[in-house]
Amino acid sequence: MTDLSLAMEIGLAVGIVSAGGVIRGFTGFGMGFVLAPLLTLLWGPVEAVATTLTLGVITSVQLVIPALRLVQWRNVAPMMIGTLFISPLGTHLLLTAEPGVIKQFIAGAVLVLAIIMLRGWVYRGPRGVVPSMMVGSLGGFLNGIAAVGGGPVVLYLMSLPDKTEVHRANIVISIAFLPVVACFFLMQGGALTQKILVNDAILVVPTMLGVWAGARLFKFLPEKAFRLTVLWTLIFISGAMLVV
Repeated sequence: MTDLSLAMEIGLAVGIVSAGGVIRGFTGFGMGFVLAPLLTLLWGPVEAVATTLTLGVITSVQLVIPALRLVQWRNVAPMMIGTLFISPLGTHLLLTAEPGVIKQFIAGAVLVLAIIMLRGWVYRGPRGVVPSMMVGSLGGFLNGIAAVGGGPVVLYLMSLPDKTEVHRANIVISIAFLPVVACFFLMQGGALTQKILVNDAILVVPTMLGVWAGARLFKFLPEKAFRLTVLWTLIFISGAMLVV
């Protein structure tokens, strides 16, 4: 790879993680929706997912600390248990399946979740320990294979009768836990290579700056307009990945 192409690759990656960081800081989730499909186009699925997950772990600290005082563990803890059980299956498939299949899966998962959120679908099913564990299991699987496990977790948590600040805290803590578990199993599978660590070293500062900017924008931008813009962009990106 020439110096010019390497510089272009780094520049594209910085732009991608900065945008993902803004979305994470603004909404409390969603970074993987941006990073996973776009970094997959840049590097391939395993490196893209591993980089997305490790950056998710690092940047979670910014949001987790203030969220701890508001989180409702009775709703979040069962989801964490479900994540622990199923996440290894997702990471196993990521590491063993054909890369082209994983790329298509990532694009399809992002497309489906973005459409569901765009339509404003609200979970109206049962709630409690068992449903929470099932949602955590689904989120753990999707996060392990595609770094997009936040979608079902957010849809479920938003259906609970809590205040906005409690919703946000529950989401932040749950989303922060997903990449920690997935990274552990990726490390067990030997996927956290030196290249991933180099990626993190280069990209962590622009990602954290994006999270910081997104958290500040939350106080000023209309949430609905921002949300619609992000979702339509994700639909376009993931749809293009499925046909290219």
